[in-house]
Amino acid sequence: MSHISMGRDYENRMFGTVGGRYVSIVEIRAIFEYLKPQKDDIVLDVGTGTGRIARSLARYVKDLVGLDRDRTVLERALIEAKREGAGNYYIIVGCAEHLPFREKYFRKVVCVRSFKYFKDYMKSLREMGYTLEDGGHLILEVSNILSWAVISRLPNMLSNGYLGYPKLFVLRDLLSKISSNGFAIVDRLALHKMEPMLLSRFNNRYLTRILVTLDSILQRITPFELFSRGVLLRCLKVG
Repeated sequence: MSHISMGRDYENRMFGTVGGRYVSIVEIRAIFEYLKPQKDDIVLDVGTGTGRIARSLARYVKDLVGLDRDRTVLERALIEAKREGAGNYYIIVGCAEHLPFREKYFRKVVCVRSFKYFKDYMKSLREMGYTLEDGGHLILEVSNILSWAVISRLPNMLSNGYLGYPKLFVLRDLLSKISSNGFAIVDRLALHKMEPMLLSRFNNRYLTRILVTLDSILQRITPFELFSRGVLLRCLKVG
């Protein structure tokens, strides 16, 4: 199977059902709320993959650049962008640890569902800060060590010798590292108290509504990090 087919299959499997579309809508709405896209914005999407988020943003900004290390998945992203008429969406093959852009080029940077896969995540954070203009915003989603997925699989992960990849973050420690690298944490949002992979299995709107209701209840009654799949951060570059 080609990487393009794998990228398309993942997107269809994860976001193609009623439950999966809900997961995607929640994420994209939260990103829009934090990013507040403007027509003169030049935005970078690091780890763009098939462009699910970038394609949603492109029509609201001047230019959107999607970077990923997988060329064939980027080809899929470009095909979809052209089909949707997103002519201002550009793709670049590269890695987050060595971003090929000049200093302070982008007004806003987005990195969602990718940060945990960066081998040197602190170097990638510094690279994103380097390419971001002063006063610009980084919208960063980080995986949570207290998520349902991790808690339920922890015994198996430990027995199999978990080696720290993909990375799972202790939020307090990560926030400290982000703050010490030229960012102020402006906002944070807990995402998905119900495991997204569970929601994506359902193509029934009534079952999805039940799970969405449970998610809403858990958002209200549980501590911020507990059970959340990830945390979305809005970070201001302060120099």
